[in-house]
Amino acid sequence: MAPSYTDALKGEYKVVVPPAAQFEDARAFVLDKLRDDLGAGARVRLSSSPVARDLLLDLAFNPIQPPQDEGFEEAWVAFVDPSPRAKWGHRARYYFIAPDFSRVSEVTAEFPPQPRTESGVPFVFIELN
Repeated sequence: MAPSYTDALKGEYKVVVPPAAQFEDARAFVLDKLRDDLGAGARVRLSSSPVARDLLLDLAFNPIQPPQDEGFEEAWVAFVDPSPRAKWGHRARYYFIAPDFSRVSEVTAEFPPQPRTESGVPFVFIELN
């Protein structure tokens, strides 16, 4: 198998689980774990693969700091907008999920994410609902 995008950037080679299989597991985990937090009409997006630990920026260029704990070197990133019809500047949440789904860290924010990390590494969010 080919290295993941982040491994290639670091000049390392690791055998990785195919992202499609991982994504389906992550999707199921997010929808099950966050069911109570979603509420009626909430919009949920999930990164298409785990994102290397790097500062994320929202659309207003505010920093969204990922957890610095061990086990979060890479994390799935879920973004929940509880009021998708409201204008931005309202409460929303980012969830950083350890790749093995053992831990979740929540960050409150007021804007959706930029499509790349602070250092320029792109990532894609996929809408789950």
